[in-house]
Amino acid sequence: MPGAGAPGSATLAAPDYALAPGGAMLVDRDNFNGAARAIPGIELGSHLDVLWAEINPANCATNPTGCTDFSVIEERLRQMGQQQVTTVDGQVLSPRPLWLSLPRFWSQGNEIDGIRYCNNNVPSWLGSSNGVAPNYAISVTRTVGGQALTHTEYVPRLDSAALQAAYSTLIQRLGAAFGNDPRIAGLFIAGGYDNETNLAAPWCGITLELIANCANPASPQCLISAYAGGEYDQFVRNALDAFHQAFPRKPVYLLFAPAPDDYLRCNWVYGVPGQFTGIAQYSNRHIGLGFNGMRYDVPGFIRRPPPAPPPASARCSVFQLLLDNRGLLPIKLEPSQSWSGVARRQIEYWSWLFGLGPFWPDFIDTQPEWFCANTDGDGNCGTPAASELRAFNTQYGFPAITTPRNGNQGDFGDWLERQFGDSPTSARDLWTAFHRTEFPHTGSYCQGYCEGFDDNFNHFLAVAYGPYSVRCGDSSLPCYDPVPLPQAATNIYSRFAGRMDGAALAFAISNTLSYYGQTLDNVHIRLAYVNDSDADFSVTLPTEFSSITLPVDRTAAGNWAWFETTQRIKLANDLNGAILRIDYNGPDPRPTLHMVWIDVNDAAP
Repeated sequence: MPGAGAPGSATLAAPDYALAPGGAMLVDRDNFNGAARAIPGIELGSHLDVLWAEINPANCATNPTGCTDFSVIEERLRQMGQQQVTTVDGQVLSPRPLWLSLPRFWSQGNEIDGIRYCNNNVPSWLGSSNGVAPNYAISVTRTVGGQALTHTEYVPRLDSAALQAAYSTLIQRLGAAFGNDPRIAGLFIAGGYDNETNLAAPWCGITLELIANCANPASPQCLISAYAGGEYDQFVRNALDAFHQAFPRKPVYLLFAPAPDDYLRCNWVYGVPGQFTGIAQYSNRHIGLGFNGMRYDVPGFIRRPPPAPPPASARCSVFQLLLDNRGLLPIKLEPSQSWSGVARRQIEYWSWLFGLGPFWPDFIDTQPEWFCANTDGDGNCGTPAASELRAFNTQYGFPAITTPRNGNQGDFGDWLERQFGDSPTSARDLWTAFHRTEFPHTGSYCQGYCEGFDDNFNHFLAVAYGPYSVRCGDSSLPCYDPVPLPQAATNIYSRFAGRMDGAALAFAISNTLSYYGQTLDNVHIRLAYVNDSDADFSVTLPTEFSSITLPVDRTAAGNWAWFETTQRIKLANDLNGAILRIDYNGPDPRPTLHMVWIDVNDAAP
């Protein structure tokens, strides 16, 4: 999905379908090992994982740190430069910029005879047994089919000054080659296992206890310190400085969620006085935060020993750092997994709301099945080609977008695209979706996952006053309400909803918006509510000199319904600190709402 909101970000056109000679095909960022969908000779991958050993190879005996070979990157750029891709709405994508993840040095590998191996891609001159920074050889024992199987894994020496120096030298040379190249869109820092800031490799049985249990005096091994100020902290700081110096004109993302210690994230973002600047303190804020965890509800942070971190560590959680730095640093999200079954669309829908509501991202990297209604066993788009996003309108009644970006009939996909680039001054879609975490807090200190995002999904619109409760439609959720919501397990609106608990419920918009205080025509007001009573409620909005009250005709049909109206209103919190107020004084059931949405796209402020 394209976006251009955060400082230093770049737009990348990445549609789900494209037209080329031979028919329709999918633009798949990771489809770089074979031909595109049924189109021989067409290569559409717009992202490349670059292995360290590929670009800093072994045949450099005389000057290993200075030897580089970037032909694998140039070949991909050549392939993409020969293409002209035209999307279904007529946009010509030529040239298409390339995203790079590099230098990939440790990742999930093959499974052979029940044993899972990881790949070590540190160049042999650097990491082999006779290299400059020889890998750690770790013995791993796992039980497979009741049998204990032991094998050796080779963990990169991230504690080595020689490895860190070679890493920096490589990034400097990459920056000299591609730092000003318009064909390169941006980069993802390979900062640990599977390119994330992870010092454990669960695929092949490498745990923190095996290599980094340095806080435990009885630990059998303490190879790479995983805590603030330790060796892994220094490795990532070194990588950040290297990318900052080499690629100051490109967006660069640090995939920071699985850091083995919460404090590490704060060090990397805010710096350490006298030691490290921190990406939030760089004068050019082009390095952003990547979170590969966009889902309907996701744990907020992972805490590990030492066993009693002070409460201040909460500010270093993933969610808190994303919230504190939205609009200041680029933010990239990626869905944490794919879904199937009856609740697929419900979960995907709420995952989109989670990603786009609180965090204002400028980049979301999604798998094909999030765009295609029909997928095969490998998650590829199936036949007939059908849009997963359009189904949200046609099957669930999400209001069609009156001002889609591409000029065609609007659908949920256009609504998603409109959220990219939103900022506290420029946002035009202002909405709240009621939500409560599905990961309830399990105590003051958690060895594993602590609580998830425990708030509504607010996008420049939030509850100003009035009591309410968050309901859940499915009995498997911790906030389940005994009275189920409509089609509780499958309807996209029914995972969570907010029920009025008083006579009034009011919502306020951000007063930082550039049009705050203006009176504008053609403002669309939309509410999704449950039709579970024939007692009506009302919506009050501010006008230039007074206010207007509109009835909402609730029926007893029991389904979800959308209330829509287009009005000339004053975009200010003039209703006792609110811009929109819902009033109800009738018998139970009180109104239950999924979303309140103020759309000013047609108001042309």
